[in-house]
Amino acid sequence: MIEKKGYKTVIKVCLFSLLVLIYILTLYKPALQNDTFFDIKLGEKYLTEGIVREDNFSIHNDLEYIAQHLGVNIITYLVYKNFGYFGLYILGIMLSSILAVMLYQLNKEFLKTKTLSYILLFFEIFFLQSFLAIRAQMYSYIIFALEILLIQKFIKSNKKIYLAILSVIPLLLINIHAGVIWFYFIILLVYYLNILRIKVFKIECDKNVSSKSIYLLIPVAVGAFLMFLNPFGIDAVIYGFKTLSNEFINQYIMEFQPFSIKNTYGVMITIYVSIFLFSFMFTKLNIKLQHFLLFFGTLFMTLLSIRHFSLLIICSITCLPYIEEIFERCRDSIYNNMMEKGKKYIKITVRFVIVCLLIRTSANSMMVIKEYSFVPKSTYPVEAIEYIKDNIGSDKRIFNEYTWGSLMMLNDIKVFIDSRADLYTKEYSKKEDDIAMDYIRINNCTGNYIDLLNKYNIDYIFIEKSSNLAKNILEHDEYKMMYEDEISYIIEKVN
Repeated sequence: MIEKKGYKTVIKVCLFSLLVLIYILTLYKPALQNDTFFDIKLGEKYLTEGIVREDNFSIHNDLEYIAQHLGVNIITYLVYKNFGYFGLYILGIMLSSILAVMLYQLNKEFLKTKTLSYILLFFEIFFLQSFLAIRAQMYSYIIFALEILLIQKFIKSNKKIYLAILSVIPLLLINIHAGVIWFYFIILLVYYLNILRIKVFKIECDKNVSSKSIYLLIPVAVGAFLMFLNPFGIDAVIYGFKTLSNEFINQYIMEFQPFSIKNTYGVMITIYVSIFLFSFMFTKLNIKLQHFLLFFGTLFMTLLSIRHFSLLIICSITCLPYIEEIFERCRDSIYNNMMEKGKKYIKITVRFVIVCLLIRTSANSMMVIKEYSFVPKSTYPVEAIEYIKDNIGSDKRIFNEYTWGSLMMLNDIKVFIDSRADLYTKEYSKKEDDIAMDYIRINNCTGNYIDLLNKYNIDYIFIEKSSNLAKNILEHDEYKMMYEDEISYIIEKVN
């Protein structure tokens, strides 16, 4: 009987895992993002030249680059070198699957009902779908989910092995995604604050955590030392702080934009947050201090920058017990005085509806990726880049569209700017010229943009057709059209 039960459990786990994998395959976008292209090129550079600060991918001299995700650069390059774009696609699916496993483990850690852990995983992946990509963030999501899981395991079991693993995470994180290293310490601090034994209205300290809080100082102390073990030293450690105050990054990079309900993404965030706020208001449970702080801390970060919505999703899993408690109350009120047969029919109906929703979501996603491309020509001017290589050369002074710079890097073409935005800002480059802001002025045709083009000795302009620059530059006699495709112009400056 025990063997039969174990056999059924294995079958259920396999079927559930297969369903999650299919779901990920339908939601994951095969098209590569800008960061992936420069990750490949930087990984190649560091493995062939050694880990150096000097940047030689742009037309600008004496730029110094601090690789904030060195490990990702190297991993991405090695996968691309051996397996090409398809290998990167498989890597993305693998990382997404690992993240799904971590989310499920967190769900199980905080929920009493295993079925609810299964169901909520699909919703979590759905809300995270925009963040599933070959980027450094994918690695840090997995690491932060692991951190919370290890803290919970230590609190429940008091086993020091969990503290030991926690302590070495900063060494991994600083060399994988240095820009988010401080969030590791913030999570530990949030748990440690239970030592204050705060109780305000429904918010209370977690007595089980407060009794062991002193031990959480061990990974903080060890981690504070280990995070300096990286090739760029303190520059990598303080990178995140410099980014927070960078005008160009915060104003012009889309993922750093503040929350707005005026778009579909803003509506999704609003729905997600509202569910948890509702649970906080109507739960009969007292709210643990660390749950409250993790949720509202990452919510505040999301309002400032939508890229942090992913962290909100991961950290809000700690607050699922309050949703589960309301769910149980609703279920009990529905089941009140109901016969077992009726309860069974309700369970079957709910499961059927959920499966139908999953099938519908998967079918819609499959329609989108039916004809996919890893480097879609609707987004990237692939043929134009080939034209530059064949007719202009790789080392000419080209003013280029920001989002195409990384693909130019991959093709060994010198860039004016690429999606390593920090490199071109005054705070990082330490130059008198603010290259990033000059790019905005030229592209938007504000001020005397022709003088700016001349200041940088630009010979060619490789720009998106819809830009202001594309609409205005040909009015000047010294510039003429050289190449045109569906999305781009290549314009030459004539003497």
